Amino acid sequence: PLREAWPLAARASDGSVEYVRQLGVSVRRAMAAIDLFESLLPGKEARWIKKKLKHIRRAAGDARDNDVLQLRLAEVSDQLSPKSWKSLRKRLKQERIAAQQPILRVEGKILRPKTQDRWQQLTGKVRYKPDTDHPSAAAGEPSFVQICLSFGAARNCQTISPVSRLRA
Repeated sequence: PLREAWPLAARASDGSVEYVRQLGVSVRRAMAAIDLFESLLPGKEARWIKKKLKHIRRAAGDARDNDVLQLRLAEVSDQLSPKSWKSLRKRLKQERIAAQQPILRVEGKILRPKTQDRWQQLTGKVRYKPDTDHPSAAAGEPSFVQICLSFGAARNCQTISPVSRLRA
């Protein structure tokens, strides 16, 4: 999850390229979840969280590009002279250090108490809104959102039919 990937990408990225990659994966998954459940969020909040996720993704972009470039060049390093390879690696490492700075800046903004409080309050603002744009609404079938909401009720052992629909 994003909460676990973030500190590693910001503070321990010199140890592994995997941390920044995981941050990107976590942001894409969070964006997909927001897109999927956007109809349940207040419009202002959905826009706000998408904006924050885009900031994170952009901040990590150059660092990830540099990591990928270093990995690919390492595969062909035997085709370069040792002096050229050493010089290129040194330059790429310097650029990678510079690419880390936007990640640290965005981390500082995201970890502000006010921002953290807003992330926490977001879950309390989720509300059901009839999903009339969904194709199944016209057919009289429950929408995916309705099934998910029913699934929440099914966890209380009141009904199992929505769970069956999710598997179908």
